Amino acid sequence: MKINLLIGIIFCSTIFACGKENDDRFIFFLHNRFLEEHKLNELHPEFGRTEYKEIIAEFEKSGLKVISAKRNGNVNAREYAIGIVRQIDSLIKKGIEPKKITVVGTSKGGYIAQ
Repeated sequence: MKINLLIGIIFCSTIFACGKENDDRFIFFLHNRFLEEHKLNELHPEFGRTEYKEIIAEFEKSGLKVISAKRNGNVNAREYAIGIVRQIDSLIKKGIEPKKITVVGTSKGGYIAQ
């Protein structure tokens, strides 16, 4: 009986908010290659500033939990994608429904997202 109660408490605290299903929605945002090789405030010669922080802020204002990191250097897309898959698998193992996880990207980030 004690083991069942303990499992119930762990299950409730990690997956549910004490009896209420976790309504968190997650978005992985993968930026373009230009930002991978330049600073946040540098201007792209054709498209201007990337507005990375502003994009993340808009997602957060919409109530999404944003998972994003500025990649540095010429990152291997396949290796980076494998890391994203691991993070997604970790969320699913914690009880987040796959339909509550979105992956988006621009340019090279879109390629990685695929």
